[in-house]
Amino acid sequence: MSALSNTTYPSHSPSADTVLGVLYTLCIVLGVPANLAALYFFSRQRSRTLRNASSQSLLREHTLLFNTIYLAIVLNDLLITATVIPVAEGFFSSRDPVLFGVPLFCTVWGFLWNILPFYSVFLVFVMSVTRTVILMRPKARVGRTAVVWVMLGYLGFLGVRVLVALFLEDVKYMYTANDQYCWEDR
Repeated sequence: MSALSNTTYPSHSPSADTVLGVLYTLCIVLGVPANLAALYFFSRQRSRTLRNASSQSLLREHTLLFNTIYLAIVLNDLLITATVIPVAEGFFSSRDPVLFGVPLFCTVWGFLWNILPFYSVFLVFVMSVTRTVILMRPKARVGRTAVVWVMLGYLGFLGVRVLVALFLEDVKYMYTANDQYCWEDR
């Protein structure tokens, strides 16, 4: 057991847990439809761009590049929102782990939680760099394929990093009611 698992905390306030549960639920209820609407918009924007712009147009290339990045951001945000569902559920069940009580679920959740927030930051970085390059050199061609490979490469790196911890370092994810999450237990 890790030191984190053995740490004792003061008891939790049921009213504070209810407030947190409501806030998390509000984030889910607003986040899922908003991200689905964004997914729909950027998917339609992409097909409209493919249909209307000439194939050699620099504007078309830039639009497709940013649509690709925005679609990746939206999909990542949807997954982050999905990982918050069991946390909200725990706040309403007096921190009794319903979903987190299943070891496989806890491991999958921990795997995703150790990837998605880092990937979110990276995607914003990619968007910022590509925007800066295009603003500094408006006629520059930023290869969409190269950017997609960089995005997939970093996602793969994050996945391998967590898988190495799971299988080679014998990391297990365990639920702790104090933290309301599944945390690494080395």
